[in-house]
Amino acid sequence: MEALSTGFCAAALVQSLAPNEVEAWQQQWPQPTLQVVDIQRYPPVPAASCGPSRFYVAVSDSESVAWVVVPPCTTLEDSVAAFEIEVGCCVTLLSHALVTAPNGLNVIVALQVKYSNNTFRLLGQPTCAKALFPLSAQSLLHRQDTDAKAHRAVVTAPQRPSHSIAIRDFMEAPQRALGNWCVTARVVWKGRAYPLNSHVSRFNGSSDTRCGVAGGSPRFVFRCLLVDEHSDAMVAVFFGGEALGERVRLHGCYRLAQGMVKWGSGENGAPIELQFVEKSIEEELTADDIRRMFPFHASVLVGEVAQQLRSVLVVIETAQVGGYVSVVGTVVAVQSSTQITTKRGRVWRSVVTLANSTDDSAAMRGSSGPFVEVTLWGEVAETVEPALGERWVFHPCVVQLFQHRKTLSSLTSTMAVKLVPRESGGKHAALATAPPRWEGEEGGADAAPTTGSADEAVHNPQVPQKYMQLVLDLEEASPTLPVLTRVQEVVPPLLDWFCTKCNQTQQRVVTAGNTATGFPTACAHCRATQLCPTLHLCVWLSDGLCAGLAAFHGCAAESLLEASPAEVARCVEREVSLAAEMCDRLVGLPVLVWLLPCGVVDGFDAPQFTVTNCKRIPYTSGCHTLGSAIDTLASPIDGMHGGAADFAV
Repeated sequence: MEALSTGFCAAALVQSLAPNEVEAWQQQWPQPTLQVVDIQRYPPVPAASCGPSRFYVAVSDSESVAWVVVPPCTTLEDSVAAFEIEVGCCVTLLSHALVTAPNGLNVIVALQVKYSNNTFRLLGQPTCAKALFPLSAQSLLHRQDTDAKAHRAVVTAPQRPSHSIAIRDFMEAPQRALGNWCVTARVVWKGRAYPLNSHVSRFNGSSDTRCGVAGGSPRFVFRCLLVDEHSDAMVAVFFGGEALGERVRLHGCYRLAQGMVKWGSGENGAPIELQFVEKSIEEELTADDIRRMFPFHASVLVGEVAQQLRSVLVVIETAQVGGYVSVVGTVVAVQSSTQITTKRGRVWRSVVTLANSTDDSAAMRGSSGPFVEVTLWGEVAETVEPALGERWVFHPCVVQLFQHRKTLSSLTSTMAVKLVPRESGGKHAALATAPPRWEGEEGGADAAPTTGSADEAVHNPQVPQKYMQLVLDLEEASPTLPVLTRVQEVVPPLLDWFCTKCNQTQQRVVTAGNTATGFPTACAHCRATQLCPTLHLCVWLSDGLCAGLAAFHGCAAESLLEASPAEVARCVEREVSLAAEMCDRLVGLPVLVWLLPCGVVDGFDAPQFTVTNCKRIPYTSGCHTLGSAIDTLASPIDGMHGGAADFAV
């Protein structure tokens, strides 16, 4: 993409918009490639009086500069806001339109683009009129001055230091959020990572009526709750590759810079969230004395999330059934998590009852006064362990009606966090060192453990023991009841290729028994080059007595390999023998699989089962599971396949 379309920018500025000339223009410049030299947003803070805030991108063709307008509420705008498209990237305008500005010159409206993964130095020597193109100080043209003396000054000048900012300053002193600020905080809650919308549409083949973008590598977004040393908390959103999700850990302490504040459009203009990318992590704090400064729980939420919180009484009186609401209250009853069967399979479920009170006596009053039940599902029910008398926030939940009573139900994106009273003096230090309290531990929340125990609790938290019902026979497994199996053999290849243009799956490059010989470069049906890797594995599984061939797709295949399709493709492309090594490492691995029978009699011709879910069993904790399975098999009462058994996993 480095070969720029020289002459495009100068011609686009003065191109006539007559219908017959526009068609000739599109034929002359079908898909021009340009370099991003500057990105600006106006107005910087969205306001109702100024209209919608838009991104304006200055692009260069190596000789001149033109303005590209990013339409609001599009995937292209999301990519620019998420720093996927940065200054220095090369973009190809797959489709665009020209609009005449009040000064008589044209601006380019990007409709669909694709962009490079890397940033480059300024390509060529573009010139522009300062009156027409008031570029910012961060533009490539200002970074690379043609004057040698000025260039040396820019290179040798030290980077402007970041000024530290507290989370509460985003509300009380928003002027401090201007410039190069940094915030230091602990991650006390981390949500699930989701692929960005632009990549989701590319993989599932669905059409998107909004403006599209295409990138070269998958990127993800996940939310966190950051708590600073003053116990103030605010939601943060991280955009980046898969490695960023591993780098940002729960209970980790980080110094974050080069972030962006997303402001609300309401009258108060409260900040909605902080947004960061990979390069925003300046440092991970590891020293024990520094880590003890940051509490493990928040006392106050800051920003628009705090303004969305509703008390239990307000939820009961005003919440609309089917709507979404965020609630805060004191826990007065807890039903521990159990597995139940739903139309989506077996999932964890727990119920927390919240009262409209913030004092410690709420737990003693039982059901007196207004209260609401919050049903937690899935991962939220597994990870959350509320205790009586604690104050909890659930954001957001869906409002439902059960037996003429309003109840709340969690979503996959629900943030569940505990709020603790703000401490001062020595008590604050004790709170900062206190690890999360698990059920069954002795001592109160203010007990200060040693440095070693606090660090141990961060890296090795005590997870409450869960029990999962499973079977020991492949034929008895179902999409809701897993079977304990062992991997006998993985039949190569690991990857299929999916064309995002015609939605066709390509023929496999490798046949069974061979190693990878190369990847397809173009679709065999439409000759397009937009090919995405997808995981498709055929695995022989054994339950100890018999074996069957099972097909792994999508998330089940990613769980088995513990890698995404893009990671597998990169590894195999880098070294051919890695595909065989991946298959060999899986042999003998104990796994829990949820199976859907395919109705195939001969398993050598086609898979007998389709795996709907897969869970690898770590060898450390798997010893107890396998030992329990052996005891059940050897039991003279239950028999060899005497139904379901409960094992801790």
